[in-house]
Amino acid sequence: MTVSEAYTSQTCSICGGKGVRRNGLFKCSCGAELNADYNGAKNIMKQALGLASKVGASVNTLRTNPTDSLNPMMRLEAPCVSWG
Repeated sequence: MTVSEAYTSQTCSICGGKGVRRNGLFKCSCGAELNADYNGAKNIMKQALGLASKVGASVNTLRTNPTDSLNPMMRLEAPCVSWG
């Protein structure tokens, strides 16, 4: 399966709106403040799951919480680091 990564780091993974990526952080007018790479990865995952469901594939539920292995900055959806 191929998923385009175009604009995934500029699109909010929470509301779908266009946000700003600066110094590794993503900020959206909906209030989301995320690590930019994490935000982009969530968008790519959503696209992949959407494509998988179109072809009838099923996705198993994760057995562990994926955020257990993430650093503290990536665990929180908002608030994040201040843009000062």
